[in-house]
Amino acid sequence: MSNISKLSVILLVFFSFILCGCNSPEKNNNDNKNTTTNKVSKKEKKQYYYTNSTVGYKIPITSSWKIEEVPNTDIFLVNKDGTFTPEPSVNVVTVKANKYELWDKKAQKKLKDEIDKNLVTASEKEVTLAGQHAYNIVYGLENKAVSIIVNQTYLFYNGYFMVITCSSRESEYNRFEEIFNDFIEKIDFTEAK
Repeated sequence: MSNISKLSVILLVFFSFILCGCNSPEKNNNDNKNTTTNKVSKKEKKQYYYTNSTVGYKIPITSSWKIEEVPNTDIFLVNKDGTFTPEPSVNVVTVKANKYELWDKKAQKKLKDEIDKNLVTASEKEVTLAGQHAYNIVYGLENKAVSIIVNQTYLFYNGYFMVITCSSRESEYNRFEEIFNDFIEKIDFTEAK
């Protein structure tokens, strides 16, 4: 399967959950992921860790996030501090793939075209994550008069193409933007190996 085909599958899964509001979680049958959730002491504000030892990353999760089991995702989190449906969410999807340069303008255009050939982004940034070139875009979606802002980061890590997607209702995005950015910055790519 080509990298573009894999990306199409990832984006199809992502859009299905965003547009449906992910109200009916299903069991995750993604057996190639070794995942654990470990509790940390009560002094650390009920913090948990999601660990993906296959890809090699670890995510600290506080009690304001609820893990939902969703097919074809490594992890799908819903923030219980949101006031609208769909609730603010973060999901991580990884697919084994050959690496290509994410700071290449043609590659960036292909990624955006997979979402929508006429996609207009609110922002685009070439960032470094886990010592690797990564690409971040922020854009809006609308479905049935519900406007959603999506903050999506693409990264190649340890032989996997990783897509980190954060989203919330447009009316809540300013409140959650810093939370989403902090969440991405706290992903630990060293401890999980």
